[in-house]
Amino acid sequence: MFGLVAVPSGRQLLLTLDMSSRSHLTVVAVSDLQVRQPAFTFDDVEFLWNPTNPAYSVFVNALSFWVIGLERYLVRITKDADANITDPAVREEARLFMQQEAVHSKAHRRHVKALVARFPGLHAAVEMVVAQYDDLYDRHDLRYHLAYAAALEGTFTPVFGTLIEHRAPLFRDGDARVASLCLWHFCEEIEHRSSAVTIYDHVVGDRAYRLRVLPSLVRHVNSGFNALLHEFQTHVPGEAGAAHYGSTITRLLGRNANPFATIPLRDRIRMAIRGIASLDPRFDHEHQPIPAWADTWFAHYDQGDDMTQFYGTATHLATPVDAS
Repeated sequence: MFGLVAVPSGRQLLLTLDMSSRSHLTVVAVSDLQVRQPAFTFDDVEFLWNPTNPAYSVFVNALSFWVIGLERYLVRITKDADANITDPAVREEARLFMQQEAVHSKAHRRHVKALVARFPGLHAAVEMVVAQYDDLYDRHDLRYHLAYAAALEGTFTPVFGTLIEHRAPLFRDGDARVASLCLWHFCEEIEHRSSAVTIYDHVVGDRAYRLRVLPSLVRHVNSGFNALLHEFQTHVPGEAGAAHYGSTITRLLGRNANPFATIPLRDRIRMAIRGIASLDPRFDHEHQPIPAWADTWFAHYDQGDDMTQFYGTATHLATPVDAS
């Protein structure tokens, strides 16, 4: 037998009931998260994979490097949390959340490996971002780590949802391999939008503590991204002082070019407001506006389409593969 029930996050889980024994009833929670493994390849990928939007190209490159350290950290702390999870539904959610994050890291590592093959000095950037998250892990306890994950992951739906909605100026004219990597990742981040919060609420439960962690989280993420941009300008020919890193004045002020400049200002403001709102302990992460295109992505995946060059300009074509 089976039935549907709501878990603390508000999502539905399929429960299977084992009634083979008259002496007891076993309930097994099955999360609706799906672990997908598109076989991305990035041979000879360009550093500026979208030449029409170099600032966003650099942002996505930094994202790929950062994800290697971040997702490894998320997998590590979720494993640590397992001993403190008593609810089978939450444990199943945590297991699949961890598996999705591990696959994200693996895919972005392939992108990074291709960039390092072209620019060997960037290997230092990989080591740097892993060391940053290893240091964070060593300096704090599990409560901090779960709060960091919940606060950060909670902002991804407003941010990545906006990037999906404005995919045309960000991705359409870029290398379909990198564009498709990001859009797959963004869709799955939205899919598990409440997982980290559900784990935190179950294991820690102190919602106000998440706010106290926020300043150190912002400093950590910002310092990591700024360090990656410095590595790019140091090790990639032509990147030092390039205009897509911002003007001399903005760099002196510690600011970089806006990678989201092609998104209308009103939508950037809305993204920022929703991102800030997501940090409120009372925020309902599950019931948020979801881009309809995310359902399009999932539907194409389910029917067996090749998602590794689903959107953008394919490496063997001169026109976009999917401009919708």
